[in-house]
Amino acid sequence: MKGSALAIQPSFWLCAAVLVKAGGWLYSLFSL
Repeated sequence: MKGSALAIQPSFWLCAAVLVKAGGWLYSLFSL
């Protein structure tokens, strides 16, 4: 159980980072 949670965590953080990056890009795009 703990191993699968550790395996899931990196992809979760990767998706979170991508969403934050895309959100910041869209925000800067629309704030111009």
